[in-house]
Amino acid sequence: MRSRMFVATLSLVLAAQVLSACAAARNGFASQSRGHNNDADYTERDESRQSYRLAPGARVELVSVSGDVTVETANVSAAEVHIVRRARSREDLRCREYKVAAGENSLRLDGSDDGRECRNVQVRQTVWMRLPRAVDLEITSVSGHVKVGEVDGPVKLTSVSGNVRVRQAAGEASFESISGNVAVDLSRLGGRGVRVSSVSGNIDVGLPDGANADFRVSSISGNVIADAPGVTVRKISPSEFEGRVGSGGTRMTFSSISGNVRFRRTGA
Repeated sequence: MRSRMFVATLSLVLAAQVLSACAAARNGFASQSRGHNNDADYTERDESRQSYRLAPGARVELVSVSGDVTVETANVSAAEVHIVRRARSREDLRCREYKVAAGENSLRLDGSDDGRECRNVQVRQTVWMRLPRAVDLEITSVSGHVKVGEVDGPVKLTSVSGNVRVRQAAGEASFESISGNVAVDLSRLGGRGVRVSSVSGNIDVGLPDGANADFRVSSISGNVIADAPGVTVRKISPSEFEGRVGSGGTRMTFSSISGNVRFRRTGA
């Protein structure tokens, strides 16, 4: 009798301990979840507005942004830059300054961390720019969405964790390592054409009237869709396609695509 009572008591104690441990784990997980990546924690904020004169064809680089990027363009001779930064403390904001190197022929904005003392400091930025249309634009390492207006020069976007939208490109267009959808409208096809690789999403390409190009798509998990006149597509293998726009000419290459590639008329 005593033995049965002892076993029953021990079972109750063990059950209570298990329930208590589970409750503690749930509370700890909830507390950890509330404290991780919570925008409410980023209470400190500052912003800057600057203007930089640029010569036609100047090179503009934007590197390491933890947030969204918007680039508008206009018939202007200077770049306007508006950066909003948020962090958990004023010390974090001071530790991770956004570096600017400006000259008449180049503008570079860099938010990367060069010092060990700031390695674990997290600062989020939102970048808005208005640029002259005639620039050479390169954007690298963005944790957010990227929108770009009409650019007459080359456009290169690399390592973007978000969707990419380029309203209109007249020169070379290059997109690499994009974790999101890519949409670009081409006003004309530059000599170096279009290069797209390592995209985890769909690709939407707007072609201008009278465009002539040859394209190849390799290592794609989706399909190639021709929604523009004068576009022909031929399937070579389950993951490879090739095709022609108009009479052929400028090269367009697409590789390692986890989604569909669609060709349509610019503006449609």
